[in-house]
Amino acid sequence: MGKDRAQKDWSESLHSNKGRSKMFKIAKQMTKERKDIVGSKYVRDENETLKVKEEEVTKVDKLFFSLLNKTNEYQLEEKDKVEGPIWGVTEQIVKQELKSMKVGKVPEPSGVTSNLFKLQEQLE
Repeated sequence: MGKDRAQKDWSESLHSNKGRSKMFKIAKQMTKERKDIVGSKYVRDENETLKVKEEEVTKVDKLFFSLLNKTNEYQLEEKDKVEGPIWGVTEQIVKQELKSMKVGKVPEPSGVTSNLFKLQEQLE
């Protein structure tokens, strides 16, 4: 009962300026907590010595990036592009795979889930 009442009070408070302000503060705090930490205050040099001062960190960074920016000595052999359909993949195989996919799983980096494929299949 207490939880239901708290949720009702919260939703009613959103109609006031004070309630909206509180909601935005909470959202801002949640966003801030989930941000990635970018950059660092220290770095180790080639001798594994910890460098903390800004000018030392900059010097190590410059050395590191100069090593990264060297030209590639190896030449890869150019290959022709392969275009056209992939042989051996039939519509039947794709449908079998869709049926075997589990629902409710976390999406891949593309954001596409098996639920989307299954929904599309149902619509057809």
